[in-house]
Amino acid sequence: MAVDHPVSTAPEEKTENRDLTRRLNVTTRGLFFIWLGVAVLAQLGWGWTLIGIGVIALGEQAARYKLDLKLSTAWTIGGAIFLIGGLWQLIHISFPLAPLLLILLGAAIIWNGFFGKSSG
Repeated sequence: MAVDHPVSTAPEEKTENRDLTRRLNVTTRGLFFIWLGVAVLAQLGWGWTLIGIGVIALGEQAARYKLDLKLSTAWTIGGAIFLIGGLWQLIHISFPLAPLLLILLGAAIIWNGFFGKSSG
């Protein structure tokens, strides 16, 4: 008696996820540069520029979540920091939060690169 074995689609799924991830990354990079161009042409200032970058970064992570792709903790935190920094700037709080948060984000990325979980 022959036993039917289910057909494995794992390699096909990996290729599909890889292509989807690549398209999402390319789209996000394109939106980033388009937003920077719009912000500079319209002279929006740092507040709105940072908010736009934060929305783009968090939007990518939301799309990754919705599409069941791996999330990037660094870009989720970074997007939140850009968003908070932009709002901070628009509210005109005298303490310069955005540069401090950017420095902390950079330090966290470096820390994670040296002491975080290795992917290989």
